[in-house]
Amino acid sequence: MKEYLKREKAALEKIKKASGDKVPKATDLKNSNTVQNHINDIVRKGTNKGEPSRPYIDTDGTTLLLDEIMNAASPVKDSVLSNVLRWDVEGVFRGSKGTWELVIDKSTNTIVHFNFVN
Repeated sequence: MKEYLKREKAALEKIKKASGDKVPKATDLKNSNTVQNHINDIVRKGTNKGEPSRPYIDTDGTTLLLDEIMNAASPVKDSVLSNVLRWDVEGVFRGSKGTWELVIDKSTNTIVHFNFVN
Protein backbone atom coordinates (compact mmCIF):
# COMPACT_ATOMS: atom_id res chain seq x y z
CA MET A 1 0.00 0.00 0.00
CA LYS A 2 2.86 2.38 0.82
CA GLU A 3 4.36 1.85 -2.62
CA TYR A 4 0.99 2.46 -4.27
CA LEU A 5 0.48 5.72 -2.34
CA LYS A 6 4.02 6.78 -3.19
CA ARG A 7 3.33 6.28 -6.92
CA GLU A 8 0.00 8.11 -6.66
CA LYS A 9 1.65 11.03 -4.90
CA ALA A 10 4.32 11.19 -7.61
CA ALA A 11 1.62 11.14 -10.29
CA LEU A 12 -0.23 13.95 -8.51
CA GLU A 13 2.93 16.06 -8.43
CA LYS A 14 3.40 15.54 -12.18
CA ILE A 15 -0.21 16.57 -12.84
CA LYS A 16 0.15 19.68 -10.68
CA LYS A 17 3.36 20.72 -12.44
CA ALA A 18 2.00 20.03 -15.93
CA SER A 19 -1.36 21.72 -15.47
CA GLY A 20 -0.51 24.39 -12.94
CA ASP A 21 -3.28 23.13 -10.67
CA LYS A 22 -2.59 23.91 -7.06
CA VAL A 23 -4.25 21.43 -4.74
CA PRO A 24 -5.25 23.18 -1.52
CA LYS A 25 -4.38 21.71 1.86
CA ALA A 26 -7.17 19.96 3.73
CA THR A 27 -6.66 22.35 6.65
CA ASP A 28 -7.40 25.33 4.38
CA LEU A 29 -10.76 24.05 3.13
CA LYS A 30 -14.17 25.30 4.14
CA ASN A 31 -17.63 23.93 3.41
CA SER A 32 -20.02 25.49 0.91
CA ASN A 33 -23.54 26.24 2.15
CA THR A 34 -24.76 23.17 0.27
CA VAL A 35 -22.31 20.87 2.05
CA GLN A 36 -22.98 22.57 5.38
CA ASN A 37 -26.73 22.04 4.92
CA HIS A 38 -26.20 18.26 4.77
CA ILE A 39 -24.79 18.12 8.31
CA ASN A 40 -28.25 17.52 9.76
CA ASP A 41 -29.41 14.93 7.19
CA ILE A 42 -30.70 11.74 8.83
CA VAL A 43 -30.74 8.16 7.49
CA ARG A 44 -34.39 7.29 6.81
CA LYS A 45 -34.25 3.50 6.51
CA GLY A 46 -32.07 0.49 7.13
CA THR A 47 -29.61 -0.39 9.85
CA ASN A 48 -28.58 3.20 10.53
CA LYS A 49 -32.09 4.66 10.53
CA GLY A 50 -32.23 7.78 12.69
CA GLU A 51 -28.45 8.34 12.59
CA PRO A 52 -26.79 11.31 10.85
CA SER A 53 -26.24 10.37 7.20
CA ARG A 54 -23.01 12.37 6.85
CA PRO A 55 -21.40 12.50 10.30
CA TYR A 56 -17.99 12.94 8.65
CA ILE A 57 -18.81 16.56 7.73
CA ASP A 58 -17.52 19.13 10.19
CA THR A 59 -16.17 16.84 12.93
CA ASP A 60 -12.79 16.47 14.61
CA GLY A 61 -11.77 13.85 12.02
CA THR A 62 -12.92 15.72 8.91
CA THR A 63 -9.52 17.20 8.07
CA LEU A 64 -7.85 13.80 8.38
CA LEU A 65 -10.51 12.20 6.17
CA LEU A 66 -10.17 14.94 3.54
CA ASP A 67 -6.39 14.57 3.61
CA GLU A 68 -6.68 10.79 3.16
CA ILE A 69 -9.06 11.19 0.21
CA MET A 70 -6.90 13.83 -1.44
CA ASN A 71 -3.74 11.73 -1.03
CA ALA A 72 -5.33 8.47 -2.16
CA ALA A 73 -5.64 9.46 -5.82
CA SER A 74 -4.91 12.20 -8.29
CA PRO A 75 -7.70 14.73 -8.74
CA VAL A 76 -9.39 15.27 -12.06
CA LYS A 77 -11.00 18.38 -13.43
CA ASP A 78 -14.74 18.22 -12.99
CA SER A 79 -16.72 17.72 -16.20
CA VAL A 80 -19.41 20.25 -15.21
CA LEU A 81 -17.89 22.93 -12.99
CA SER A 82 -14.89 25.03 -13.95
CA ASN A 83 -11.97 25.72 -11.63
CA VAL A 84 -12.69 22.67 -9.47
CA LEU A 85 -10.90 19.43 -8.73
CA ARG A 86 -12.69 16.15 -8.12
CA TRP A 87 -11.69 12.98 -6.30
CA ASP A 88 -13.56 9.68 -6.51
CA VAL A 89 -11.79 7.31 -4.13
CA GLU A 90 -12.68 3.80 -3.02
CA GLY A 91 -13.20 3.48 0.69
CA VAL A 92 -15.30 2.20 3.56
CA PHE A 93 -17.91 3.94 5.70
CA ARG A 94 -19.99 2.22 8.38
CA GLY A 95 -18.62 -1.12 7.24
CA SER A 96 -19.75 -0.70 3.62
CA LYS A 97 -17.41 -0.43 0.65
CA GLY A 98 -18.07 2.44 -1.70
CA THR A 99 -16.71 5.66 -3.13
CA TRP A 100 -15.79 8.91 -1.42
CA GLU A 101 -16.74 11.83 -3.67
CA LEU A 102 -14.99 15.13 -3.02
CA VAL A 103 -15.18 18.26 -5.17
CA ILE A 104 -13.24 21.41 -4.30
CA ASP A 105 -13.44 24.89 -5.81
CA LYS A 106 -9.78 25.89 -6.08
CA SER A 107 -10.46 29.60 -6.35
CA THR A 108 -12.14 29.75 -2.91
CA ASN A 109 -10.78 26.61 -1.19
CA THR A 110 -14.38 25.53 -0.75
CA ILE A 111 -15.75 22.00 -0.63
CA VAL A 112 -18.73 22.04 -3.01
CA HIS A 113 -19.51 18.30 -2.82
CA PHE A 114 -18.58 15.72 -0.18
CA ASN A 115 -20.37 12.38 -0.06
CA PHE A 116 -19.92 8.64 0.37
CA VAL A 117 -21.89 6.42 -2.01
CA ASN A 118 -22.08 2.64 -2.05
